[in-house]
Amino acid sequence: TLDNGAAELIEPGASGFLCADDFAAAFRALEDPERLREMGAAARRTAERFTWGAHADAVLALWGRLRR
Repeated sequence: TLDNGAAELIEPGASGFLCADDFAAAFRALEDPERLREMGAAARRTAERFTWGAHADAVLALWGRLRR
């Protein structure tokens, strides 16, 4: 399904593709090496926002709010 949590991080056509059934368009787009590099760089920039440190900070902040 496309509602797995990670799907909300993907910008279709820019940092990846969301494919339920038809993968042909995504595979055609990835045949272009330059576009593949650009999409890979965009996906990396997105992923780099979600470090273990950022996750730990968010969990601690949530616990702090719940404690009040």
